[in-house]
Amino acid sequence: MNDTSIISRPYTLPVKTMLLVSMVTVYLAFAGWRYYMPSAPGQHTARVYITLLLWPVITIIETIIYWALRNRMKRDVSILMHLACTFGCFVVLNIVFEIVILNIDYFTASTIRTLVNVKSAIFWTLFIIGHVFFIAAMVKILRGREDDGDLNGQPPGVLDNIIDEDE
Repeated sequence: MNDTSIISRPYTLPVKTMLLVSMVTVYLAFAGWRYYMPSAPGQHTARVYITLLLWPVITIIETIIYWALRNRMKRDVSILMHLACTFGCFVVLNIVFEIVILNIDYFTASTIRTLVNVKSAIFWTLFIIGHVFFIAAMVKILRGREDDGDLNGQPPGVLDNIIDEDE
């Protein structure tokens, strides 16, 4: 027999996307660690350590938050914008930057400096915009909807909206 009850599946797109972004940031941190650490052991500033550890920690925390709230989330523009901006600044921007660097035949130090400045500006713009949307999404999710129950605290039935419209 078929069960005719409506089962709501958790919205896992944010979890999967942030998990992918977390894996990319962890990979980039390990690659950066292998690049920076052997060059001058013991002479690294806190900035290098923070940069290598901060992005993976932030993305892993966001993944955990999305996973914890996956049953309360619905498809929302705020969530999708956060995912797009985060994926863009951590994944797409790095790939595009590497492709541009590989396709330049002749470059000087000023060319590289300009490209790094443009990459940084785009990164921070996407990061800030994405986290504004993340905060908006978390407010919507944690605030909840006020019309989720009737006067007795019971959730509305499946046909309540249709019956209310006919009256």
